[in-house]
Amino acid sequence: MARHPSQAGAARSLNEQMADCDWIPPTFLPTVHQAARGMSPHGFHFKLDARDAYLQSRLAEDSVRLVGVEYDGTVYVYVSCCFGLANMPSQQQRLATMISRIVMRRWAEAGLDVGPRPGPDQFQEWPTPGSGKAQLYVYLDDWFANGLQSREDADTAYRIFVATAAELGLELQTGPRKSVPPTQEPTDFIG
Repeated sequence: MARHPSQAGAARSLNEQMADCDWIPPTFLPTVHQAARGMSPHGFHFKLDARDAYLQSRLAEDSVRLVGVEYDGTVYVYVSCCFGLANMPSQQQRLATMISRIVMRRWAEAGLDVGPRPGPDQFQEWPTPGSGKAQLYVYLDDWFANGLQSREDADTAYRIFVATAAELGLELQTGPRKSVPPTQEPTDFIG
């Protein structure tokens, strides 16, 4: 990032430089009301969570020099996306949205009736209540699927998501509070 010569050395962090250059993109997340609108009576849902999602995204080799942290006189460098960068929520949501689009396309190819997919700009249209369409929402590294009308559809959707994540190298959490296979039981999501 280029800075005016009069500002050389003024910023001590990448975040300060991104803010100075107005390079911090917005992050757009679906709402709880949006997800609730996609639910259907007696429908199935599931949730999946990526393990340390930011740390799964490797940095380009020429970017590593930008993400060091000095502690007690020693500089430590991340080799993957680090926490604390102002642009990371938007970048993580964009990546997770692309994964959602791939999964939902595969659901449709498998014969599931899918609702609105998130766009590359991270926006996702609201579902039509009672449409009976399979929905998938992502909040950075947490996915919630609902609107699945049968156990068979829910199992198919879940299997496709898990297989796609494995194919893309996305490691999922397996803990009972982090990932929940298809169910009709109440499920905590993000919280």
